[in-house]
Amino acid sequence: SSGINAEWPLRPGGTSLVYNFQLNGGRSPHLVKLDSESINIFHWEGDSNVCTGTNTLTCTKTIGANDVNWTYDGTFTVTAENRAMNNGVMTDTMEFSVTVYKDVVATITPSSEETITYHEDKTITCKVEGGLSPHQVDLIVPNLGTKTWKKDGSVKSLTCSGEHVLTCTHTFTPEYDSDGDYKCKGYNEGRSGQIENESEVKLTTGMRFTTHYLKL
Repeated sequence: SSGINAEWPLRPGGTSLVYNFQLNGGRSPHLVKLDSESINIFHWEGDSNVCTGTNTLTCTKTIGANDVNWTYDGTFTVTAENRAMNNGVMTDTMEFSVTVYKDVVATITPSSEETITYHEDKTITCKVEGGLSPHQVDLIVPNLGTKTWKKDGSVKSLTCSGEHVLTCTHTFTPEYDSDGDYKCKGYNEGRSGQIENESEVKLTTGMRFTTHYLKL
């Protein structure tokens, strides 16, 4: 039999991930591995101190806070192989889930005040990450209102792609009334509920001047 006790949820750069579990039954386990579809945490065959003990095996693996990333988000499987009656190999598995969080951050590009050109298409990029996978992004465009993307598909007036990091774009043709503060706002689910973060940039519309020569 096997049991698992993992500390979660986690925040990249903020919390260490500790895998700690015990295995027993049959003869002393001779193979233990812990992995997911995307990463192998360890594969033990008595060759390290990750697992210690004889008939009852205690395994501990720590992932440092600065090493935790989205790879550690998902379903993990503990697999143990033991010698049982008649020396046959018995295998037991157990699954558990780890949820990785990240501080919510919203960024907008361009990131500094600049002049946009009248009637020349301009693309605004809004990037949101953190919490669980972002579930709503708003891009507030002066005189055009709010462009919104929702994860549940109910509203998609803003084009976004990605999972843990959402990149959203909006292209428009500047008019004389396009001056103002453009704001990127992200809504995410954190440990204690909804978290919001935003960033903004001031854009000013200008004319592109051309010079024409008259031939006399």
